[in-house]
Amino acid sequence: MADFMEGPPEIVGGCSEDESLDTVGQFGDTFEDKFNRREETNHVPNGDVTPVKESTEEEKVETDVQPIKVRDMLAQYKIPESVLSLIFWEDVKMSLMVFLITTTLLISLNTMSFISVFAYFNLLLLVSVWSLKIYTSVQATLNSKPIEHPLQKWLDYDISITQDKVSQFSEKAGPVLESGLRYARRIIMFENSVRTLKVVVIMYMLTYLGAIMNFLTLVFLAFIGAFTGPFIYEMKQQEINAFLRMTVAKVYQIANETWAKLQPKVKDFYEKLPPVVKNPLSKFLGCQSAKVE
Repeated sequence: MADFMEGPPEIVGGCSEDESLDTVGQFGDTFEDKFNRREETNHVPNGDVTPVKESTEEEKVETDVQPIKVRDMLAQYKIPESVLSLIFWEDVKMSLMVFLITTTLLISLNTMSFISVFAYFNLLLLVSVWSLKIYTSVQATLNSKPIEHPLQKWLDYDISITQDKVSQFSEKAGPVLESGLRYARRIIMFENSVRTLKVVVIMYMLTYLGAIMNFLTLVFLAFIGAFTGPFIYEMKQQEINAFLRMTVAKVYQIANETWAKLQPKVKDFYEKLPPVVKNPLSKFLGCQSAKVE
């Protein structure tokens, strides 16, 4: 918003007229340069402009960007390897078991109270483990030899909480928590007004999202997306990218047309504002510090 605003005449160092609507009037041109360009040009030494021949479909496919490795991108965010193996279905049985159990749990939480889900889940867990124990005992009796417990891996798992484990967790979680707190303080204290306004808009949009669904529904959708999105994207990356490019181009086209209609109205409205309003508004929206002559 700061770009299309023109500072008051008596302000020096504020938003000049060149920095206002004349600059942001190229808003549509920027999008057109990115998504609507149909012909490129080469500049030769004598100043002439030579049109570049449009590439064929085969050449475009060959010059496309290399396929994105979603797993490598997620690994950069230090996501545990065990989680990556689950969401990319490396071990189909384990991924299917985690997917079904978690999906059932989330659906149950959306339909029943937390106390009921907690009670039923623990009853089911205890009955299942008890059944396995009885089955193991019966098999050992019939075969006249001991049989390894099906959950022996979990019995042998080290669950002790040592000082080293606590220190390792603190070293990993500490910087993340500190960074989040610093970012929250910058937003709340309006250290960057434009960034804070973006957060305000996002929070306002979340009010509409909250009227449509609750937090558990959002978690359920995110969980389904985590187990299906990366896996499907790596399989059908070319088709999805083509659809996304078409969608983004259409959105930018609508944005250009909307901006072309709103730009004159916004400029007229701003020009009618008194200087006592323009000056603080210009500084608030990120213009240079104003100095009165």
